[in-house]
Amino acid sequence: MRGTTSKIQTLLYQVQSLVQQLQHDNDDPRLLEVDFRNEVALRRIQTVAVLCEAWPGLARADSPLAEVVVGALSRVPGYPRIKVANHLREPRLAVVARAAEPVAVAVAELLANATAYSHPDTEVPVTVQQGGRGALVVIDDSGIGMDEDQLARAKRLLAGPRRCC
Repeated sequence: MRGTTSKIQTLLYQVQSLVQQLQHDNDDPRLLEVDFRNEVALRRIQTVAVLCEAWPGLARADSPLAEVVVGALSRVPGYPRIKVANHLREPRLAVVARAAEPVAVAVAELLANATAYSHPDTEVPVTVQQGGRGALVVIDDSGIGMDEDQLARAKRLLAGPRRCC
């Protein structure tokens, strides 16, 4: 599996490079869609690579945490709904090079889950903030919710059996 994920990643990076060249030479908005779909495929294969205990791909330099989060956001189909608030006291707080891409992959997976399993009319707020000894990325996933019938049934179930007499 490691070898296969590596080969697929290489092909996707080659597609990414070609699409970027085409974007430079052509003003076709469809190329943005191709580029985005390639990013989503790359994220999926990176996730498989991580599960196989392989390196997720790109090697980065130390990267500011807020940039890692924004980079992860660009890999998610529901990205327009995601709103990032950067509350870092030190704006250049960085993720060490060897961890930058794995953190981006993990955040992208969490963001994809949040957009897939929350109501489509809601925003997905993300807050980047400093904690006592590091930093936090808080992804607020409010869930899809229930329609009126589901809510009424849940209330009946939670109320327990009716008492007679």
